[in-house]
Amino acid sequence: MEQSRLQDGTQEAVLELFFARSQEALTETERLYGGRLRALCRRILGSAEDAEECVSDALLTAWQRIPPERPVHLFAWLAQVARRQALGRLRSDHAIKRGGGLVEALEELAETELPPSVSDLPGESGRISAVIHAWLKEQPPQRRVAFVRRYFFADSLQETARRTGLSEAAAKSLLYRMRRELANRLNEEGIHL
Repeated sequence: MEQSRLQDGTQEAVLELFFARSQEALTETERLYGGRLRALCRRILGSAEDAEECVSDALLTAWQRIPPERPVHLFAWLAQVARRQALGRLRSDHAIKRGGGLVEALEELAETELPPSVSDLPGESGRISAVIHAWLKEQPPQRRVAFVRRYFFADSLQETARRTGLSEAAAKSLLYRMRRELANRLNEEGIHL
């Protein structure tokens, strides 16, 4: 029965396994999303072993929180959990060193007075997140991809440029303008960071 539900490999089939409390939910989640989650964590941490631990922790979190939660977009939900795990490990290990892709991205955000992680801000994190999401939805696809790949998925500037079809200089300039625009939008919304 479970095997037939998974033939199409859909998110809904995996969620049904979680809700049925089947151990296969973890196996299928790993099969469908594990590689991308490890790549995300590896970009943040620079270590395959640490990335593997973060993905394992993210799967454990999924097991503990699904149900009752039912993510609308399972990969995005898992990526957020795994990213949080990786950032926490980065902070706790005091691994922030100049030159890492994520470190450079966080420093870019800091120079523009944007929060590197909305969850670090007490009180208004939901409101800030909503403004950022609304602003991103207004952006054309190339700009949205550049911003999300650089500041959520921690792609290097070179990788961001490649994914958007821009030169490195053009990508750097675009990201600078976008950070300024977002800072202005947050200020307009009465959010002063």
